[in-house]
Amino acid sequence: MDPGAERAELAAEAARLLAEEGVRDWGFAKAKAAERLGRPRARAPSNAELAAALRSHLNTFAADEVAVRLAERRRLAQRLMRPLAAFQPHVAGALVHGLATPRSRIELHLFSDPAEQVDIALSDMGWHYEEDEVRLRHPDGRELIVPVCRLEIEDVEVDLLIFAEADRRWAPPCAVEGGMQRRVDPQALQALLTAAGD
Repeated sequence: MDPGAERAELAAEAARLLAEEGVRDWGFAKAKAAERLGRPRARAPSNAELAAALRSHLNTFAADEVAVRLAERRRLAQRLMRPLAAFQPHVAGALVHGLATPRSRIELHLFSDPAEQVDIALSDMGWHYEEDEVRLRHPDGRELIVPVCRLEIEDVEVDLLIFAEADRRWAPPCAVEGGMQRRVDPQALQALLTAAGD
């Protein structure tokens, strides 16, 4: 099989796994697609190829569902950002680039020195959450450990990533669009809702 066609077939199957079977990790989706198609040695599709395949799959099989899901989760993100205003909340991830599958989390980036101020605020508001951390690559090559508060609201998983104030000048890499992740403040989020007719 032509290598380009093979990668396209793998990307289509990986996209289906992300959209329909609850798979969240893109690397795992690629490996699982290769296993299911009996091509474990095939060259995996790039993230850009997988993003294009996922967008095509969602537009073909679930366009209306995705539009409703995006609108609902963007409105929920708006409500969450209001009580977190002191931490300059920004939305990132699926609610920005639009590839929202059923298991896509709401991802909010908060900025606080020290990070513990967010923990205190969440506790004062009575929000129940689990503490975690993620490793992210800084543009200068350093690996940073970023605290995360994970919670569930209205059956939607929410990740609150807590960055230092100085980290507003950069954003983590975006697997979907390349470059740095786009961060959207409350005003820009409202503009996305308005543009979509919501």
